[in-house]
Amino acid sequence: MYIYYDLKKVSEKEGTIRVILSQHAKKAVIYTGKKILINDWIKGNPKAIGKNANINLYLRKYKTAFDLYMTNTQLANDLPSLNNCKDFITTAIKTPTSERGKKDIPALIEQFKKEKEGILKEGALKPFTTLSNHLTDFETNIQFAGFNKDWATKFAKYLSEKSTHIKGAKSLQNPTINKMIVTLKVFCKWAFEKKHTSATEWMQIKRVKELDQRIITLTMSELITYFNFDFKEKINLERAKDVFCFASFLGLRYNDIKQVNKRNIKKGYLHINTQKTNTELRIKLIPEALEILEKYNYILPLDISNQKLNKNIKASIKASGIDRKEIVIIQHLSKHNDKEMFVHELISIHDARKTFISLSLERGLSITEVMQMSTHQDYRSFARYVKTEQAKVDEKLQTVFSQLKAV
Repeated sequence: MYIYYDLKKVSEKEGTIRVILSQHAKKAVIYTGKKILINDWIKGNPKAIGKNANINLYLRKYKTAFDLYMTNTQLANDLPSLNNCKDFITTAIKTPTSERGKKDIPALIEQFKKEKEGILKEGALKPFTTLSNHLTDFETNIQFAGFNKDWATKFAKYLSEKSTHIKGAKSLQNPTINKMIVTLKVFCKWAFEKKHTSATEWMQIKRVKELDQRIITLTMSELITYFNFDFKEKINLERAKDVFCFASFLGLRYNDIKQVNKRNIKKGYLHINTQKTNTELRIKLIPEALEILEKYNYILPLDISNQKLNKNIKASIKASGIDRKEIVIIQHLSKHNDKEMFVHELISIHDARKTFISLSLERGLSITEVMQMSTHQDYRSFARYVKTEQAKVDEKLQTVFSQLKAV
C-alpha cells in the first residue's frame, strides 16, 4: 500500500487536493477540502513556494498518519486494509474547530531558514534555530496571535533564567535576550508578509533595557607586549596571538580575515570585499601585518572553530602577562550588578576589531577615517567607541583655552 496526492480540477484555474491510498490496483480517496491554483501544482505536490507553505504542512499530516497506520499494522502482525487505513487517517486528521488554523511555528521557522539559505549567511541563520528551541521549551503550540507584549515579558523572564540552548552560558543577559526578541520579530515579519498570519501584536514587542557596556580592548602597550611575546613550543597560543594581532592591525571582522590570501594582496595593499556590508576595502598593510602573513604563507591559521580560537586567545593573553581588570555590568532584566574581571576572561577575536578602532581614534585618526576603514554604516553603532575617548577629550579641552590667563 502507498499514498500519494492528486488534484481534481474544479474550474479552469483551481483544483481540490485529494489523498489517494493505493493497494493492488484498488484505491481509496480522502478529500482534504484544500483548494489550490492549478498553476501552483506540479508533479503531484504543491509547488515549494511561500504561499503553499500551510498546504504542504497540512498534507504532511496525512503522510504522518499513513506511516503510523502501517507501523501499527506491522507491529500487530496484521495485513493493511484500504478501508481501515482510510478510517485511521480520517480520524487522525479530524481536529476540533478550536484547533483549526493553528500554525506549526517550529516548522515555519525551518521553512524560513530554507528560503533564506544563500541569502543569509550560516551564522545569521543560527539564531533562528536557537529561537525555535526556546519557543518549544517555553510554550508548546505557541501561535502568532500569542506574540504580544505580555507574552514577551514572560518569555524574557524565561530566557533570563534558562540557557539550555546557549553553549557555555549559565543564564542569559539582556543583550542575548534582545537578540532573541529581534530574531522573533524578523521571523514574524516574514510570516506576515507571506500571509502565514494576519496577527500584528508582535509589532508592539519591545527590547529589554540594556545598559552601555564598557568596550573591552587592549591598550597600545598591551598590544605591543602581546605581539612581541614568544610562546615558544605553545603553537596554538602563538597562532591565536598572530590572528588577534593581525585583526587588530586592520580592524577586520572574523569572516573577513578568513578571506585573506596572497591573491588579494597587491603592492602592499589588501583588497577585500567585506561580507557583512559588501564594502570594497583597500587597506595598506603595516610591516607587522605582512610579517604575520609571511609567517603562514599568506593563509592565516584559522583551521579551528571560532570557539576554540577565542579560548586560545584568552589563554595566550593571560600567558603573556596581561593582568589588567575591567568592570563589567551583569544584566538580567531589571537587575544588574558590577563585576570585576580580568581582560583575558572577557576578550575574543571580535575585540581585535574594537582594539583597532579605539587605538586609531586615540592616535589621531578622525571619526570619518576610522568609520571608512571599519565599514560602519551609521554613527549610532560607532558612537560607543567615541565615548571611550571622552576622558582624553576632557583632558585636551583644558588646553583649548589655556592661554586665557595670559590675556
